[in-house]
Amino acid sequence: MTERFTEQAVNVRCGSFFLAFASGSCTSCGGQTDLVAIGLPAGHERCEEGVWWSADEPVLLFDIEVLAPGIGAVLFDGCPQFRAVRSAGDNRSVWCNHCQSCGAPQADYWLHCEPGGAFLPLSPEMASSIDLIAVDLAFAARACGFSEGVPLPYAMRRSG
Repeated sequence: MTERFTEQAVNVRCGSFFLAFASGSCTSCGGQTDLVAIGLPAGHERCEEGVWWSADEPVLLFDIEVLAPGIGAVLFDGCPQFRAVRSAGDNRSVWCNHCQSCGAPQADYWLHCEPGGAFLPLSPEMASSIDLIAVDLAFAARACGFSEGVPLPYAMRRSG
């Protein structure tokens, strides 16, 4: 369903990554559901117009079109609610969260771009409900969305 992984398709890479776990309300049924985001530490690399550069801040990725095969397997095993789906508006595949109750895709905009969204906390209290787990595995993907400078990272719970 997703585009085939090739090095040419990649626009972000790093020697490791982290998973951010939160919960939120389903935009379809209103029930609580577990959510996951992929994050990269400061120093990850991005490619723009064929030029790779090193980023100074950590980032949460969204609107992910292509994932390296090993990353997809990690997500499938540990986060089955985060999977590829065909985007309704522009007929492309993107990786996104799905409600655990009704299966509806959860739009990345509401999770990453809207203040107070699951991955855009407005207070240390909101940030403290996000769990970060380090994954010591090389990461490569094509992402269209980047939440720069993970908000309130000092308040998030770390493990791994």
